[in-house]
Amino acid sequence: MNIENVEIIENIDNIENLDAILANVDKFMVNTVREYVDEIKKYSLEIECGNDTVLNYARLFQNYRGLYKFIHQKDKKYEYKTRDIVDDVCDKFLEKVQAEMSVNKNMSENYYHLAYIISYKGDNNQALEYFNKAVELDEKQIFARGEFKAYTLHDKQGALEDFNRALELASDKSEKECIELVIDNIDILIGRKSNRFNFVITGFYLIMAFLLAYGCYYFYMMITTYILMPH
Repeated sequence: MNIENVEIIENIDNIENLDAILANVDKFMVNTVREYVDEIKKYSLEIECGNDTVLNYARLFQNYRGLYKFIHQKDKKYEYKTRDIVDDVCDKFLEKVQAEMSVNKNMSENYYHLAYIISYKGDNNQALEYFNKAVELDEKQIFARGEFKAYTLHDKQGALEDFNRALELASDKSEKECIELVIDNIDILIGRKSNRFNFVITGFYLIMAFLLAYGCYYFYMMITTYILMPH
């Protein structure tokens, strides 16, 4: 493994004053931050041990980004301590996806990853084009595109069209229930309902979109809990 990967893996230890942040939030937020940190350490170790797959980089980036957004919501002065780390991980993730695409340009997952990365970098028009390509290659990616339309573009009608099509394509009960849950809470996803848990909920929607893209639904009950909790 090259030195750049080592630097990224060690960055988790450089997030300063994490204990100070934890001391000023409630138990729910404490647990959420710790879960992000645990996931970051898990996927950093996977990469360090040589399992540096696109999927592990995707999960590492996803959790670094989630941690940054979560901390930033609590206290914006921590942005300069964490944003550079997220950017570094994002760049390595992008390199990994590009290398994968040089071998196989017709994997819908790679276009999904590109869309997620490019959106983070601020080009939502290009990101939507990548989502469209992902759907063209595999229509099951339509849920992820709907999530992007809702959460990032705030396009309720477009999102609902994609979610309803995803519901038609769903193959089992848990998948259908998961998508129905999203449709029922579309206003939360597009940010029209404001509450102190909103940014947490939308973060879990991002996780769910990622998992749905790979046919995994074990986050369903966790997401249900957060949506149904009193706001």
